[in-house]
Amino acid sequence: MTNFDLNILPIHRRAGKDQTSLAGLRAAAAPKRAARGRKTDQLIILLSFDGQPPFSDERIAELLRRLEAGFYETPGSLTSASREMIEELNGLLLSINERGAGTRKQVSGSISVLVIRNQDLYLSQSGPGHLFVLMPKKVDYVSDEKAAGPGLGVSRAAAIHFAQLSLEAGYRLLFTPEIPDGWTAETFQEAHNQPFHTAHSCFMNDGGENVSAAFVDVLPGSGAVAMLRAAPTGVGHDA
Repeated sequence: MTNFDLNILPIHRRAGKDQTSLAGLRAAAAPKRAARGRKTDQLIILLSFDGQPPFSDERIAELLRRLEAGFYETPGSLTSASREMIEELNGLLLSINERGAGTRKQVSGSISVLVIRNQDLYLSQSGPGHLFVLMPKKVDYVSDEKAAGPGLGVSRAAAIHFAQLSLEAGYRLLFTPEIPDGWTAETFQEAHNQPFHTAHSCFMNDGGENVSAAFVDVLPGSGAVAMLRAAPTGVGHDA
């Protein structure tokens, strides 16, 4: 049985302008017709690209919907379902690079796949990415940059870092492809001690000109997943 509800806020600023959503972020609870082994899995995906994305925001959203559907249709272990998702994306980017070899800049990307099942969090990370778990008295760093490899679309076999840890209600998760210089130990400490939206503002305020991340509040519940809309914190913003 699922033990948590998840509230999720994007942390996104582009060229100094606050964004209220993030195209590469998707979250879902298991559909009624999920495959065997997927029926209680809560899924969060964060997809990012090095430089200009090869797709429009609408195409990225469509791609993430397809990856989500494939995950919930795949029976078996979490590792194999997450690996299949990552390998599909890697193959897509690799084919784009092969078609454009010698004529345009090569595309590389990174993906963080987080799955919450009962009281456990499972991370599958390919390419640059950082996962922090904010607890009442400490912050854990879960990622392994070496194991996660250089990124998607650069080789036929995607490197993947797998990790697992226990969750408790009251924890918060923050994951990002790149850590802004302005995020310090004080940012994380202040963020855990504040209400969720106020904590979100701490990361936005210290994020500099460009930041892309997802912030997750882990609450007692029965499996609901809510993607919240972030309120702009800066002077300039885009809807």
